[in-house]
Amino acid sequence: MSDEVEYTVEELWDLIPRTSGKVRADVMMSLANKLTYRSKHDALSLMQEAVQIYEDPASEVLVSDKANAYLVLAYSLNQLERVPEALIEMAKAIELHKQDGFSFQDDLLRTQAEMFSKVGNWQAALECQLEAVRLNEIEGDQKFLGLSYQNAGNCLGELGKFAEAIEYHKKAVAIYTESQELDDVGSCFEKIAEFSLELGEYVEAIAYGQRALNLSFFQYGNESLAKTHLIMTKAYLAQGDLETSGQHLVDAKALANYASEKNWKLIAEVEQTRISHLKAGGFADDADEAEVRLRTLRELVK
Repeated sequence: MSDEVEYTVEELWDLIPRTSGKVRADVMMSLANKLTYRSKHDALSLMQEAVQIYEDPASEVLVSDKANAYLVLAYSLNQLERVPEALIEMAKAIELHKQDGFSFQDDLLRTQAEMFSKVGNWQAALECQLEAVRLNEIEGDQKFLGLSYQNAGNCLGELGKFAEAIEYHKKAVAIYTESQELDDVGSCFEKIAEFSLELGEYVEAIAYGQRALNLSFFQYGNESLAKTHLIMTKAYLAQGDLETSGQHLVDAKALANYASEKNWKLIAEVEQTRISHLKAGGFADDADEAEVRLRTLRELVK
């Protein structure tokens, strides 16, 4: 099989029975890559058979080729939501790439962390992100260090370690500010506000929430805006400021409900906060009526 020739899908299918060993595996991987968007299951079957060939010592495959095969297989399994299996193959890929000096190990770790997060293993996801932080600090790559800090902060937040999460987001803010990645600064401000709210630090939550809103004025992200207004609603409500809380609630509800692509979990959370606001304002009957409507939504939202 020549690397200089661009084979069609039909030609690759025809080549498979006429090849063996590493060449056969290479053909299967090439075909799988072409089939990924047409037939994910066929692509996966080809990748799995190719990996079995690569694993045979007789095939004399380079470490980097074997690592790439595991990596492609992990991506394919992840696409099919077979995440536990994808994690096994990803671990193999990362281990082999450590041996061959692969330059983008931090990127693999962030991908592995994302897979762990999909199965709710936030501690494992955090460990991946912290290892990515360590590598980025050694390499001095500020752009990806900011991303790794931010991702680690998100994992810490999911684990309920809000104070640590805030510190990591503040580290990311410093880097993003230096590189003028202000969209990312705004995302960090939103998270700092959210985690401050969880800690009961309402003044801090409002301050960072307002900074996030100020930056969002220059952007066009309805969902992010709705989330920030929701944080502000909760913070002001916790302080007993029903008027200001209500103003933010109106904005949160409008942005969440009229987004082109609806986030139903966010809509349900906004409505639950509206019910709390109604109760705080003495409108118990209206709150009970809203609870009935919300119950239907919560039964359907996954």
